Amino acid sequence: MYIPFKLLKKEHLDELARSAITYLVMQYFNWPGLGSIQVAMLHPYNEYLLAEMHLIQMPPGSCTPYSLPDDKQSIETLLESREHMIFFNEVIEDGWQDKLARLYDPKIKRSIIDRQLFPMLNNIEVSFQLELGQLSIVLNDEHTIHKELFYDFVGG
Repeated sequence: MYIPFKLLKKEHLDELARSAITYLVMQYFNWPGLGSIQVAMLHPYNEYLLAEMHLIQMPPGSCTPYSLPDDKQSIETLLESREHMIFFNEVIEDGWQDKLARLYDPKIKRSIIDRQLFPMLNNIEVSFQLELGQLSIVLNDEHTIHKELFYDFVGG
């Protein structure tokens, strides 16, 4: 299994607590192959308004606001839990999009065929967009562009 995001560690949380970062948004998402593990991405903000804007742009219930240092212990508890996997809002390496496309190529092709999104599988450009912690797959065949949340597209 490949997840292109940086796994949050206690050291990262300690760094955030020492910095000017005060507001955090924990955004929950699904990832293929993780079953019942609750997956989340932590987004740090140094201004309340920016964190609030992030929260209101997301579906209800998909995010939890936290603040430092008040909620540091709560986040550490989640980090220690086997039921949670928390990532920082950074990718771990260059080339992550190509690697993700290669690893999920069979599921991507199957989804295109099953949904009849394009008349042919040839010349379909596959790319990914990470916006506000939501990973979307973008498919383009010069005539049509299809964009959807990655997890929903590959069917978990």
